[in-house]
Amino acid sequence: MNRKSDGKWNFQKKPRVISSFEEQDDEKKEAPRYRLLHRKHEKKEPTEKKNFLVFQTGRIIDDDDNEAQEESEQDVSGVQMRARGQLLRLEKIRHKRRLRRFRRIGVCVLVFLVIAAYFTGVFGASAALLADTLDSVSMLMHPAAGYPVPITESGFVQAGTIAGGYVVLNQHDVKIYSAGGNEFYTAQHHYSNPSMALAGNRLCVYSRGGNSLTVYSRSRELFENKYQDAILYCAMSQNGMLGVFHESGLTVYDPMFQVVFEWKTAQVPTAMVFASDNRQFAVACPEVYNGALGGKVFLYTTDSNAPDAANAVIESAQGLPVGLKYLTRKEILVIYQTYCAVYNTVDGTELVRYDYNAQSLQAWQTTPDNASVVLLFGDGEHSSMTKLCVLDSKMQQTAACSVNRIATQMTVTQSQIHVVTSNSVLSYTMDAGLLAEQKTQGYIRALIGTGKLYLMTEQEISVFTPPPVNQT
Repeated sequence: MNRKSDGKWNFQKKPRVISSFEEQDDEKKEAPRYRLLHRKHEKKEPTEKKNFLVFQTGRIIDDDDNEAQEESEQDVSGVQMRARGQLLRLEKIRHKRRLRRFRRIGVCVLVFLVIAAYFTGVFGASAALLADTLDSVSMLMHPAAGYPVPITESGFVQAGTIAGGYVVLNQHDVKIYSAGGNEFYTAQHHYSNPSMALAGNRLCVYSRGGNSLTVYSRSRELFENKYQDAILYCAMSQNGMLGVFHESGLTVYDPMFQVVFEWKTAQVPTAMVFASDNRQFAVACPEVYNGALGGKVFLYTTDSNAPDAANAVIESAQGLPVGLKYLTRKEILVIYQTYCAVYNTVDGTELVRYDYNAQSLQAWQTTPDNASVVLLFGDGEHSSMTKLCVLDSKMQQTAACSVNRIATQMTVTQSQIHVVTSNSVLSYTMDAGLLAEQKTQGYIRALIGTGKLYLMTEQEISVFTPPPVNQT
């Protein structure tokens, strides 16, 4: 600003330098987001090309494409770059929306499958199978405690084998042991008159004459129920089917404890058993014929449309049925007090039988393959009355001998017969030949098992070693 000679001030604008980044038209000027630098492209020396792929905006490019794209991006205007940026943002938004949509669809499909599996029983069966598998793995991986296992409890009631171990029922609790002798699971039952039914991976502890029962796996409680009347008898199948006979009738549950069969009856059961297919089952009940004690055996399937009308009924006025065993799906063995017989499961016709000839049946058992039936006779008072009898599946006697001991029970394996006395175990071949007598230090409570045998006395549990078959 200079002052003229006339006294007036001369306001002169200083020229403003406009850089290459600015617009000269102020009215059209906007704040630039991108400024392009006009540089002369330098020729680069060729470098070693890396052999890999780069993911960019949903497509795959290699290094050549990437370099070309960089050069192209340097040549585009700010408007083009903004447009490209917007397109990229839109593509990312669309991609996220697609992912969310796919997730929602996947969740809906998963929920539908879970609901369908629940109502069809597949989910529950799969979960139960998984739990049983985990129990088996846990029992196998748990370090063995070693034998003998001391017994500190009193009030022994019953013992039996379960998959991977064995079970001991006492007056106040039930204990599950692994094959290695570990106490795997213990539960208090508080039943005044406890009894037990077990098969496969499960066991049912119930109060005989009471109204409560509890079903256990090898590691936890699965099911508990109370009835309005007294429980008379319980049975379990290999796959977890449960039959409960109470005063008002019979209720059969599937492995998920859903009722699949009901029979309202006033019959009193003496025995109950499931077939290997877990669908067929039989129930034995007493019956009086002209003053003589006999019985009926009712043959059912779990899908029977008329539970009050059995598929077949076996009747006998010559003895009380005390035991049942499916030899095959088409043949069932019925043990009576005076004889035993094999019947057709379709129509109940008798196929073969064996009469005891006035001998008192004390115990019976089949071999694991059901090829032979072993009968133990005796009155529990006179050693001379104790005898062994071996039958084939046609009820033909194949071997017999006198035991000459007062026996309390019997255990049959595939190749040997073990007769238990109060303080010894007498081992026989399937030809009724005596192999050895092994004495114990205390009173024998039980000898259980089919392959591996467990001997329980008042003091301890030990593994029983059968004598060699070739021993004389």
